[in-house]
Parts: sequence; structure tokens; C-alpha cells
Amino acid sequence: MKIGVNLLFLQPQRNRGTFTYAYNLLCELAKLTDAELTLFVTKDNGPLFQDFPARQIKAPISGRNRVVRILCEQTWLPYSAKKTGCEVLFCPGYLAPLRSTVPVIVAIPDTQFRDIPQCFGIGFRLAYNMIVPSAARRAAAVITISEFSKQRILHHLALDSDRVFVTHLAPLPVGENTGPGDEADLRKRYGLGKPLLLSVSTASPHKNVDKLIDAFMDWRTATNSDAELVLVGQHQAWFEARYPNAKSCGVRLLGFVPLEDLVRIYRAAAAFILASSYEGFGLPVLEAMQFGLPVACSNCASLPEVGGAAALYFNPLEKSEVIRAIDAVMNDEGTRKMLVARIPENLKRFSWSKCAVETFAVCRSVANRGAEQATEG
Repeated sequence: MKIGVNLLFLQPQRNRGTFTYAYNLLCELAKLTDAELTLFVTKDNGPLFQDFPARQIKAPISGRNRVVRILCEQTWLPYSAKKTGCEVLFCPGYLAPLRSTVPVIVAIPDTQFRDIPQCFGIGFRLAYNMIVPSAARRAAAVITISEFSKQRILHHLALDSDRVFVTHLAPLPVGENTGPGDEADLRKRYGLGKPLLLSVSTASPHKNVDKLIDAFMDWRTATNSDAELVLVGQHQAWFEARYPNAKSCGVRLLGFVPLEDLVRIYRAAAAFILASSYEGFGLPVLEAMQFGLPVACSNCASLPEVGGAAALYFNPLEKSEVIRAIDAVMNDEGTRKMLVARIPENLKRFSWSKCAVETFAVCRSVANRGAEQATEG
């Protein structure tokens, strides 16, 4: 089956979560003998997929200008998908052509643009509110990444439940270019002490990083701990300026780090925490578990669905609960051992191969339905 994949939206440093989803899913889809992939890429992101066993079609854009990219997605993409013989067009990044003679499957990981619009700029909100609902209603099928997100999609976009499919994500594969490395060198390069409490998150308001920092500082003072809170993710200048004395208070704002360093930071950490009040999935929770870290995360949105019985939950808006959670995963050996012991059973529920097989099944169903309609026509 010939599957076209829309990657025009992809800029790894700007949408790391969606890049992780698309890249690892495609790695597994490419292994399926019945799948023949055609990747529609930009001048900028094409090299990321140069080793894939798939044909590449380069769009005449860089992808950096959102307006130009969306116009290209609505015009050049459906024409090219038809011209290259695709049976379905899979769009893993929220947006998709509104008019296409090739059946479209669109992935909508979450509905943040509707649930927490205050976290986005007006241009983003206008584009997504204008295109995503129409793309979803015109698509042959919609894929999302959690039951929580499915319910939000049904609520906001008024779709039939049987047109929305859930395919869970999985932790990042540990292997190529992610060896243990030299922990002493890592700590020296980033100026890290020990022990480390790690959080992987942007500084968007719904991530509650400011509340996590405040709770950590209070806990560190109350317990006289020398632990550090390490924050990995995009942190805008205004956010970093808000904490000029962060380092002296045991808080390290690392910003974006290369994947190989992120893996090594996971390995060096003592525990993991995520204080977000909204997640479509919450992949860092699984990533932390993959490295055997005791995990504490908020009791909101999709996180209980993903963390299962292997995470300690708290209300991210209650400082006292955040402080208790930090103390439990950092200092309470009984809690730490209990959480770590539950990790293997929880991780069994998630794999990229399972995600690929389920995604391929949706593609096959849509392609068969399209072929039947063409025959009837």
C-alpha cells in the first residue's frame, strides 16, 4: 500500500514532541513489508530522513514560514500526493489539505488550541481554529494519541466516535548514538551537581514550571538538600530572566539539549517530575520510566492514563502536594522502590511497533474504503 506522509510542518527544535511521534512511527512503518512510504518534506527537514527506505518528494519551501507552509500544504501537497500514486495521505501534524482526491488521515495529538487558547499566539490560534476542525471533518479518519485526547476531539469537533482512533506513543528507542557516555563529562559540561530531579518541559503556562520551581526551592530549603532541579526544554528569555538566581537555588535551566545528552541526563537523574496541567499524552513520563526513574506527575489530563500505577500523582496547583511528591521520589526509599518495581508492567502497554501496526491498520481500512467507493463510482 502506498502511503504518503506529510512532513512539511516538521521542525525538530520547535515541535520536538510531534517530531518524536512522526520520526519513531515512520521508523516502524518502514519495516512493514506491505507499506510503501512517500515522504513529502521541505528543504530543511529532508536530510533528517535521508537514510529512510522511502521515496522523498521535496516541497519548494523551507517550512520555516508558517503561512507559506500552510499554503503549500493546501495546494502543492494534495496535487503531489495524487501525482505520485499515493493511496492515502497521512498527516501527523494537526493540519491537512481541506481538498484532496487522495483520502486523508490526520493526526490530532490534542486540542490545546481549544482547551488552553491563552497559551498560544493569535496567529497560531487563527490558523488552527480555521483549518484543524475542517480538516478533521473532511478527513477519512482521525488518529490521536490518548483516550483523553479522543474525548476532547469528540467534544470540540463533533466527530463520530468510530472515525477517531487512538494509537499510544512509546518511549524513545535507546540505541544508536545514545550510549552511556561519560557522566562526569556530562555533569561538567552542564555544570550539574547531584542528586538530580529532572523535568522535561517547555515553559508554557500550562506546564506549571514556575510552580514546580517555587515548590522545589521551598522543599530544598526545608530539607537542607543539595539536590538540583534540572529543567530541559525550550525556555524563553523572559522565563529565564524571572529566575536570575536559579543556579544558586539549585535550579538549572538547560533549555533545548541534543537527544544524546537528554538520554544521558535521564541516566544521571535520581527521579523525574512533570507538573503540567495539560498533556495530550505525556511522553517524558514514559521516557523517564524507561531509564528506571521513580516518577511523580500531575493528576491532570492524559497523565494518569500514561503513568498508570507506576507514577505518584499530585495536584500541580497545590504547592504542598508538589512538595510532598518531590520529597517522596527523592527521599522516601519505600516509595521509590515501589514505583520502580511497577515500571516494567506499565511499559508493556507501549511500543512504537504497536503504534505502527495500529496506524497501518487505519491506513489500510481507509484505502480499502476509498477503492470500494471508486469502484462503485
